[in-house]
Amino acid sequence: MKLTCSGRDVQTIFDLLGDKENDMTFSLGWLLSHSERFLAALLEDLTGRPFDSVADGLVRLQTGRVECGITDVEIEVRTDIVVVFEAKRGVALPGLTQLQKYAAILGRKQVIERLLVALTNATPAYAKSAMPVLSIHNVRLVHRSWREIKAIAESVIPHETHANKR
Repeated sequence: MKLTCSGRDVQTIFDLLGDKENDMTFSLGWLLSHSERFLAALLEDLTGRPFDSVADGLVRLQTGRVECGITDVEIEVRTDIVVVFEAKRGVALPGLTQLQKYAAILGRKQVIERLLVALTNATPAYAKSAMPVLSIHNVRLVHRSWREIKAIAESVIPHETHANKR
């Protein structure tokens, strides 16, 4: 069945909710804050280690700081981990200057692990070649594509509550 909105084809939920960068990151933040399984699976994917309890985690969207601007998504789970996502809608990767500012903020956090995630539509192979730096100021830098985030979300669906499946 075909769906249109204002004469435009609707291919994904983002065509209804918005397809701008902020719309996408707000949706990610909402999902992170409503699905402990997704948050735990995402953190495990990023770190390679399991996260049994994330119930007391904190997700922040659009946090502004004078020294670095506005971060897209931040996750904190106790003193275990803090993650900052710099999200881009297209394949363009964030610049080194922007990443250094966010890494400086993460470097001041008293946690076991600090991650800075470049989230784009770039393929993992392209991101690896274009973003060869693996850490900035002792903060590990990783890339994930929106497609990889989607796959993680899909992997937890069978284990979710009926409400979260919707």
